[in-house]
Amino acid sequence: MSMNGFFRAFPADAYHEMLRNPARIDPLIWDEDQSADSTDVETAWDVLQRLLDGAGFDFDQQVDQALSNGACFIAPETVLRHAASLSGWSHDKLLEALENVGDEELYHLDLFREDEDGQQSLLEEFDKLAAFYARAAENRHGVIFYLA
Repeated sequence: MSMNGFFRAFPADAYHEMLRNPARIDPLIWDEDQSADSTDVETAWDVLQRLLDGAGFDFDQQVDQALSNGACFIAPETVLRHAASLSGWSHDKLLEALENVGDEELYHLDLFREDEDGQQSLLEEFDKLAAFYARAAENRHGVIFYLA
């Protein structure tokens, strides 16, 4: 089974409720789905995190006892920085970074390097991430990132 990276954007009140009371994270995501927007980057999360130097992935706080594998909180101010940083990336720049990454132990790196289809898949996941952050920044949402 593959581990995928998921992002959920929340209005400030729901975001801060989960931050104050981590027991509310699972219900607000799984049971009540209070998220305003969501996306996933499938198995590209580790490669994108490395290539983008943390843009879209760096977080402000982490809660280990939530969502099976923990949850990372990305504050609205950080969301704005991530959106700005991601908007500065082009497909060419991302593919160049992919070409220049060493033989690191990155989750599914070979899948995205092996051929044009793999590279196209990585670009599609990047596009989803950048669009998600643009919307979250526009709405001043906080974001929860988790692996499942």
